[in-house]
Amino acid sequence: MVLIEELLTIPDECKVNDIIAKDVIFSEGGLKSSDKKIFTNYVKQIRWLYSLNKENIGIDSYKDEVKDYLEVEIINIVLKEDKKLNRIADIVMRVIPYPMVLVFEFRDNIQLFVSHQSESLVDSSKITLDELISTDWILFDDMDEIDENLFENLKLNNLDYSNFYKFYDSIIQNIIKYNGSKSVGHEVNLSVGEIKRINDEIASLESEIKTKKAAIKKETQFNRKVELNIEIKGLECEIDKLKENLI
Repeated sequence: MVLIEELLTIPDECKVNDIIAKDVIFSEGGLKSSDKKIFTNYVKQIRWLYSLNKENIGIDSYKDEVKDYLEVEIINIVLKEDKKLNRIADIVMRVIPYPMVLVFEFRDNIQLFVSHQSESLVDSSKITLDELISTDWILFDDMDEIDENLFENLKLNNLDYSNFYKFYDSIIQNIIKYNGSKSVGHEVNLSVGEIKRINDEIASLESEIKTKKAAIKKETQFNRKVELNIEIKGLECEIDKLKENLI
């Protein structure tokens, strides 16, 4: 069993360690039946690991016109199956209105999700999420140097203590840097903005490749299959060039 507490060196006074019943997510989120089915089929347990606030780690809250960061939560979601993570993350982050680090766990793998959030301009009782940012699956018992550096950089004393917005943003920046480093197999020293731009372009091209590969399986005309394969090769070359920029 993965023990994320071994990787996140957080003081015991921050520990909550409470189980969040799926029924609470259903009722508070007003979930439709299809989303309830996702949680029923794929989520084994939701555990509130830590709550980081001014009282226990001494960081000031942050508030502006749309953001209100009073604390940061660490929540562990143990999965039955490796499916629908983005949807599960989106729902949990909206139901629990605090910036959080979601730690998905499946067998001996973990995956982190983060996202900045703002008050909804339409309904102040709700929040809107920025882009979901996540790692790939990290094998707990077989981490490489880049994985180990990520968790070293996520230790509390390596984060920005100016206020909770900057604290949470430093978590996000470390994950973006990690993703760029993993894509090329070594630490990347570009700015976070440049790494994110390149990673986003790569993700878009990979999605396009996936769509074209699916089209090949359905295509009956040989010439069209050849055309799609040529297009895929071109997209793969674009990805290689983008990765060269990270190098």
